[in-house]
Amino acid sequence: MIDLEKFSGFFLQLDSSKNKLIFSLLGKSSYQSDVVVSLSDLFPILLNKNIQYPQKVYRKYADVVSDYFNSRNTRFDLYLIPHGLLGIEFIKSHIYYSSKSKGKGGFCALVQCYHGNLIILMQKHTDAHRYNIDYFVPTNLEDIKVVECKPGETIAIPSGYYYTFINVGSEPVVFSKLSYIDSGPVDYQNFKKEKGMALFIISKNAKVEKVSNPKYKADKYGHDFKNMYDFESRDLYLDFKTNSFIENLETLLGLINE
Repeated sequence: MIDLEKFSGFFLQLDSSKNKLIFSLLGKSSYQSDVVVSLSDLFPILLNKNIQYPQKVYRKYADVVSDYFNSRNTRFDLYLIPHGLLGIEFIKSHIYYSSKSKGKGGFCALVQCYHGNLIILMQKHTDAHRYNIDYFVPTNLEDIKVVECKPGETIAIPSGYYYTFINVGSEPVVFSKLSYIDSGPVDYQNFKKEKGMALFIISKNAKVEKVSNPKYKADKYGHDFKNMYDFESRDLYLDFKTNSFIENLETLLGLINE
């Protein structure tokens, strides 16, 4: 059992042998659903769609203490993404979309890492290409960000971005997402052409590599996104430690929903 309270600020333990979390937040350990995301759920966005394992990919405790957060038009989810590969890709989550923010900070979600090595891939499409379903016309990118989130750090996800979570480390990743109440996974019918995000994060020669998806382009860089992003988008890091989550909760809620 691994105690994560020093980073979370609330009772949180990782039972890696059973691939589960034990927690208590605001005096409660309730949640709406224990979601186990399967390989077939992720097939539409995988680089290799012929893989057969692992059948169970990652776990999400959805709507933790929902009576408190839902009454404020927000939701709080806990994620447990194991280390490993999906073919040559590092294990990743569903794709989400950050809709228009209703908060003071202009953010749709706040992500806090408690354990492991988390990468958040974000991308913003230009309005002209957002709904272009022509298979011969690449989807145009306005921006792309690759952000590393280490234990104790908080990342703010701005409005108007698609995003996904990736475990590139050798240990399970445990993190939370505080978001507006309607922030669920995207409909993959909207990604039938692209078949995923603009970058695939893969393992090559025991190193983390980024492979561009040819279904995307950027006006300035074409299909080569190397110069569009880095691992140091410091403007998205909030300046406080995650273990102060409880005492800063009202402030954090105000950043995503007034």
